[in-house]
Amino acid sequence: MPIPGATTIPEVKRTSYAGEILQIFIPILLVLIFILGVFFYLEYSVETELLAERENNQVLLGSRSITRILENIAKDVHVLSQSTNLQNLLNGQGPQSKRQLEEEFLNFARNKASFDQIRFLDTTGKEVVRVNYNRGSVAAVSEEKLQNKGTRYYFRDTFKLDPGTLFISPFDLNVEQGRIEQPLKPMIRVGTPVFDTRGEKRGIVLVNYFGNELVAYLKSAMSGSTGGVMLLNSDGYWLSAPSPADEWGFMFKNERRFSTRYPDVWQEMLAQDSSQRTSEAGIFTWRTVYPLSQEATSSTGSVDPDGASGAAVGNQEYFWKVVSHVPQEILDRASLKRLGYGLALLLALSLLALIGSVFMASARLQEKAAILSLRRNEQRLRSITSELAEGLIVLDADGNLVMMNREAEEILGWREKHHKGLPLLDQLLEADTGKSGATPIEDALDLQKVYRVEEGVFRRQDGSSLPVTYTAAPVSIDDTLHGVVVSFQDITDRKRMQDELKRMATHDALTGLCNRRMTEEFLKQSFIQAQRYKKELAICMLDIDLFKQVNDSHGHQIGDQVLREVSHIISNMTRDVDCAGRYGGEEFILVLPETPVEGALALAERIRSQVAHNTVMEDEQGNPLKITISAGVAGIQEKIQGPDQLVSLADSALYHAKESGRNRVEQATHPL
Repeated sequence: MPIPGATTIPEVKRTSYAGEILQIFIPILLVLIFILGVFFYLEYSVETELLAERENNQVLLGSRSITRILENIAKDVHVLSQSTNLQNLLNGQGPQSKRQLEEEFLNFARNKASFDQIRFLDTTGKEVVRVNYNRGSVAAVSEEKLQNKGTRYYFRDTFKLDPGTLFISPFDLNVEQGRIEQPLKPMIRVGTPVFDTRGEKRGIVLVNYFGNELVAYLKSAMSGSTGGVMLLNSDGYWLSAPSPADEWGFMFKNERRFSTRYPDVWQEMLAQDSSQRTSEAGIFTWRTVYPLSQEATSSTGSVDPDGASGAAVGNQEYFWKVVSHVPQEILDRASLKRLGYGLALLLALSLLALIGSVFMASARLQEKAAILSLRRNEQRLRSITSELAEGLIVLDADGNLVMMNREAEEILGWREKHHKGLPLLDQLLEADTGKSGATPIEDALDLQKVYRVEEGVFRRQDGSSLPVTYTAAPVSIDDTLHGVVVSFQDITDRKRMQDELKRMATHDALTGLCNRRMTEEFLKQSFIQAQRYKKELAICMLDIDLFKQVNDSHGHQIGDQVLREVSHIISNMTRDVDCAGRYGGEEFILVLPETPVEGALALAERIRSQVAHNTVMEDEQGNPLKITISAGVAGIQEKIQGPDQLVSLADSALYHAKESGRNRVEQATHPL
């Protein structure tokens, strides 16, 4: 008789074994699913945060690059408008002055290589001098090909400006002979009115800046962006877009614009200067750039060649949006790739779960550690590059350039990619006149010591001098000198402040002349020198006639302007070795070393005549305001025992000039 259950035991064993496998496998599988799900979610979150932070940094770099470019353009236009050759042309110094201005414009265009056109237009908008870049071939336009741009909005809007004010046009496409130039040539026109020596407005200086260069700088600055780089104007039109077909809709009079395609995002962009938004279309990151400074203006411009601007545009109305757009498709592809990787990993780990759970856990921990390490390294690198405010240059033992950080490039104008491996030490260091021996950087190489220089001078790429404070530290590996690291900071502002403080301590704030303390010290030293070496010394005391009436009738602001104008005349007519000072109120003093009384009298008379014959300014009704001065002159004499007596003698002569009818010069004839 068969044993009951004999045939069922193996089945039970098989069932129990299968159940045990399921009991082990299913929890492990669930744990794997949970762990992998959490892991990939965290990874996705971290990558999204990193991407968002990276795009914020990229947009910041792009907006700063545009700001620097616009500042440089403004400086260039001011330089051109103040050209000596231009003033010569305005003052009618003949055809040669025009040729010289053309040559100056040609050299400027060659050196900058950023301007399609540099022009001087007269009061009617007729081009007087025009230089074209022509794809690198710089040439002046002949007389017969010069055009009249009097109907163009950028001429009208620039010509009506005040002195020193810039017009910055809308960023649009160049129009020649009434048509949009092909291939498309984006332009920003920057101009300023010019005046002759009489203060009469004589036209404008206008440059056409290559807009493609600004876009190229923008894209280069944002080369690390995952998304598409965009530049939008204040109406939501694309000035630069990932798809060229979307660009310049306002010029071609179509409605292809960002504000129409993404209206909700655009409204948020208008509400906030800089921010980031995630929408169905992807991640948008933006920052606002305001091209107009306090001294600049713009207008709405016109898409019609001869159209006038609709209205003037203020600083806050003229803006561009620098935008990075990471499309949702890119995010979706990254998610699908991550999902496929997760499923494959889950399958592999599921197949190995019974025998590889330990290895699986180990692999997971190693992977998390690797991701954490990558995150820390990326954060550390980002922190270093974003917070380092010093210029850094690394030279090898022969003085050749090894590395230069971005801050050093911006400050000095040198470019690592152009000078890497080339000698830079001699070009960088400014020769110290009167000093001998090696420089601190060379000493750091030769003596292998760290040197700190509080006030040094570097030479920029353009040849100009830059005051710096720097540290030179040798780099040695295994007791072998490999080079030197030079970290430096620009101390231009500090030096300027120091010089200004020194000047303020010795000069009058209103007139710019020496203050009383400085004047008295100069007189004291001059008096001692004159007595010791038996040399001449004379002083002049000058006083503005009826100055109180000027203040009472026209106000203290007009009075201050009178003081400044008279001080300017005095300063222009005295020598560098003289001391012209404001002695108090409307009274001035001239200390004239090695000058006889006759010479002092002649100088005082010239100053008196100049003041009397000049219209110092006009009053509030537009009537010429005539000013006169009286002066007293005294020279050093044997009976005079000190500078105070000399001043008193000149002051007595001044009083006599006032009593004798004013507007005259009197010589002191008797010592006190």
